[in-house]
Amino acid sequence: MILRLFLILSTLASGLSAMAAAPHITGISPVRGGPGTVVTIAGQNFGGLIQVQFGQGRATIQSASVSIITAIVPPDATTSPIEVITTGGEDVSAQNFQAAPRITQIYTELDQFARGVVPVKGVPGQQLNIEGANFDDPAGAAVYIGTVQAPAAPSADTLFLATLPNGAQTGPVTVVTSAGSITSTTLVYFNPRISAFTSRGAAGATIDLFGTSFVGTTSVLFGSVPAVFSILSNTNIQAIVPDAAGDGPLTVIAPGGSFITGANFLVLPGITGFTPAGGPVGTVVTITGTGLRNTSTIRFGAVPVITATNISATQITAVVPVGAFTGPITVATANGSSLPSTIPFYVAPRIDSFDPASGQPGTVVTLTGINFTGATQLLLGGTDVPGFAVTATNRISVTLPENTPTGHWRVITPGGSADSSGTFTSTGRTPTIADFNPQVGSPGTQVTLTGNNLNTTTKVEFNGVNAVFAVSGTTVVATVPPTATTGPIRVTNPAGQAVSTANFSVGTTTDLRITLTPSLNPAIAYSPLALGVRVVNRGLLPAANTRISVTFPDGSTFDSASGTPDFDVVGHKLTFRPGTLDINGTFSGSVRIRLGAPQTLVASATVVSDTPEATPADNSVSATFDATPPQLSLDRLGSSLINLQWPAVATSFILQTSPAVQPAVWLAVTNVAANDGTTLQLVLTIPDSGTPSAFYRLYLNPTP
Repeated sequence: MILRLFLILSTLASGLSAMAAAPHITGISPVRGGPGTVVTIAGQNFGGLIQVQFGQGRATIQSASVSIITAIVPPDATTSPIEVITTGGEDVSAQNFQAAPRITQIYTELDQFARGVVPVKGVPGQQLNIEGANFDDPAGAAVYIGTVQAPAAPSADTLFLATLPNGAQTGPVTVVTSAGSITSTTLVYFNPRISAFTSRGAAGATIDLFGTSFVGTTSVLFGSVPAVFSILSNTNIQAIVPDAAGDGPLTVIAPGGSFITGANFLVLPGITGFTPAGGPVGTVVTITGTGLRNTSTIRFGAVPVITATNISATQITAVVPVGAFTGPITVATANGSSLPSTIPFYVAPRIDSFDPASGQPGTVVTLTGINFTGATQLLLGGTDVPGFAVTATNRISVTLPENTPTGHWRVITPGGSADSSGTFTSTGRTPTIADFNPQVGSPGTQVTLTGNNLNTTTKVEFNGVNAVFAVSGTTVVATVPPTATTGPIRVTNPAGQAVSTANFSVGTTTDLRITLTPSLNPAIAYSPLALGVRVVNRGLLPAANTRISVTFPDGSTFDSASGTPDFDVVGHKLTFRPGTLDINGTFSGSVRIRLGAPQTLVASATVVSDTPEATPADNSVSATFDATPPQLSLDRLGSSLINLQWPAVATSFILQTSPAVQPAVWLAVTNVAANDGTTLQLVLTIPDSGTPSAFYRLYLNPTP
């Protein structure tokens, strides 16, 4: 049955073949083109189309009818007639289709045994082999190396022999025929050449190199020092002068070879920084940079340096010359001068004069001098004067604010400061009291008052009592009179009066008050206890050389203390030495002791100072407390648990248990108790009902 079906199908196919007419191509258009070109094939009997061939390449059919086929030229098309294959047979065009050229590889005659392994290096006059397809063109073909045409002729449809031309640079190979062109992805590398370059520059500067065959460059060297560079084109490279560069030739290294300039690149000096940032004439300045070796001249502004030492490639020490002004620093060597430093060196300023010599708020004052550039602060009589403007390197202008004091002008710049020799007089303003010091004292104490317009003071009063005083610049120093009482200070000048907002307190004594508090009462025998001591000064004078003593009872031992590191312990007495205790000042300390056997205990504390005391009765205190054994409590928690509790400070005691038998056998309970800082708690399971009861106790260990 299978054999019969095969014979029937074979016979049917032979019959159909005999019935279909063979195709016939009458024309093609266009007659040349590259991959992707749409070609129209005209003819007859194209029904039953199977495929269209462009030489060895099979085309993609775009459309087909019995008389017209449109086909897309395949990438592997070769120059040849077009072949159409149908179920009726096949036919080829009478005219060749000229396919666009293809390049598969290139190599020089010297590299033919290393094709595809090394970069293709070319020398003008050398033969270059170009392998590919579709090179034979009746209309002629051309070969270009980069943009320069090379003498060439195809020795076969798959091989072009070209002579590398003079003037060619590194670049790809391009083959051009009437059907199109193809450019190789592989480059032909020629030896690079530098024809011109920026002749000098400082480290960090970008310079240009001009020449040929720079594409593919792998290194640019300044002498032997590699540089960071960018290839802008086949004829232009930009390179950054490295920090370590010295005078020497430039080298370019590329796949085609290397080139070294005959002339040297000269490194210009460059300044990267200097220290200090400013100072007066004679200041020793350390200048850092590059290319500083063989420095011939250093200038501060326009003034050359007389003394320069420690000259190296990266550092110079120079002395600021006489006549120098604030400005940038420059350095010169035989190769040329550096760019000015990006920031100026600030020479110390000088105030020569100011105008007017006196005035009231709102007056515009002009200061003249030198080196005012960069001024950061202007003061008058030690008081900051805001809103000034440096209008020139030798001029400052400022409008006087309210409460301007009398005094000398001072200008501060990064290079230093300068004071005026004359005094500016502030006129027509009442005095103000900003502060006074000290704020308490006894008769005879000297009090310094600061504020504005105090230089014309005519009277000083302490709560209405006249005081002896003296004007010192912009301040007033007054002596507390014998009959003065606590109250404000009043200052009078011809323009008016000022009253302090705070009172001056007149007094002769301090008033120290002490408290002593045990951390527990009752305390736990054989356990630590802290005795807290606190002292406060409620008097009118500070308490000088304050000493605080805490006496702890017999039967206890010293453990530690806190409050000040300056203390000593002699026997059962500890003395704190906190120094001076200011008015309303407070001292808090603690003495930690360890107690002995149960008993009633008494601790005491006293405070003394070198300042007379107003109320000696509250300079001592005592505290009585009991030292008792710790209490162990037991509570039931439901039907199967018990909770044991005892004080957390009972660190000398251990928990023991014994069965309810005689004689008792006491064993330590090893369970870890919970500690909340005050109480130790331990939850245990109640023994089975058939087991005798157990006893628990706190046991002193070791026994003191």
